[in-house]
Amino acid sequence: MAHGSGAKGVFNNAAQAWNHSFFWESMAPKAVKPSGLLASAISSEFGSLETLGQRFAAEGTGHFGSGWVWLIAKGGKLEVLSTHDAGSPILEEGVTPLLACDVWEHAYYIDYRQDRAGWLTSWWHRLANWHFAAMQFDAAIGQGKPWRYPPSQTAR
Repeated sequence: MAHGSGAKGVFNNAAQAWNHSFFWESMAPKAVKPSGLLASAISSEFGSLETLGQRFAAEGTGHFGSGWVWLIAKGGKLEVLSTHDAGSPILEEGVTPLLACDVWEHAYYIDYRQDRAGWLTSWWHRLANWHFAAMQFDAAIGQGKPWRYPPSQTAR
């Protein structure tokens, strides 16, 4: 509601809370490969996980300024996009975010300095939570419920 009402400050704070919470869910302590329907969709749309990772890193690296890079499902198809500042793909009807990576400088500067590409590549290979992304993809194609903010304490 804040987005359409012109309450920019409220929107920015609420959207950043949502984006950051989703970002934490998008990471896992141990790298695993995608499986099931999501793995099939990745192969179909991008040819391979490696190609998708390159596309994801290129999108985030090419993003000017602060924001987010996303893997989303839209109409059953996978897409990679970036948003500025507090922008989020959930503002668009029919879009389900699967993964998000923070490309605000505070997310990577201490370890990577100006190497945003290094941050994104490392994040993709070491931290991307494919279990979470698969649950989100299943929800996008009508086979489950998407993650909601704030997350339910009973869902954990």
